[in-house]
Amino acid sequence: ERTNPSGPRKAITPNPIPIGLLRVFQRQVADQCEFALRAATELMAGRDPWYAAQNFLGAVGNISKALWGISSTQEKARRPLRDSLDVPDTSVLKLRDMRNHWEHFDERLDEWWRDSSGHNYIDGNYIAGQYARVASGPGLNQKDVFRNYNAGELVFWGDTFNVRVIVAELERLHPIAKTESEGPH
Repeated sequence: ERTNPSGPRKAITPNPIPIGLLRVFQRQVADQCEFALRAATELMAGRDPWYAAQNFLGAVGNISKALWGISSTQEKARRPLRDSLDVPDTSVLKLRDMRNHWEHFDERLDEWWRDSSGHNYIDGNYIAGQYARVASGPGLNQKDVFRNYNAGELVFWGDTFNVRVIVAELERLHPIAKTESEGPH
């Protein structure tokens, strides 16, 4: 809100996204949903899981950036896009921690080497069945556990990313984004 010198305070709504740009963003979200869903299918089936995980996280990260941007200004400006696709600010798609772990893997390695007392390195475990602890034992800590898949969850440094929950949201969003992107320009 801002003060109007000629009268009472009134709410200022963000400038709308031009319809042509809105349609392009909606198409991008639809495409990235499709890419993420394909990658999730491969990941959960255990077919080239690390390639699939990388692609899944990249596509989900692209959706997040399209919907919220990378700054508070972009987040406000993208409100009409989120509204057009029925995406609440509480959506699981907003979370980028897991994507950031994978995207900035080099920084995580530097931090791990600096902070880990035992330099235990646990990476690349794929456990498709019932949940099992990826690592335990003396001298191990969460920062020793890097990229792992454990019964439907990606795990990195103790952070978990529930693939099935994300897939459910992508399956809900994909047809909405596709339909909206085909609307009049």
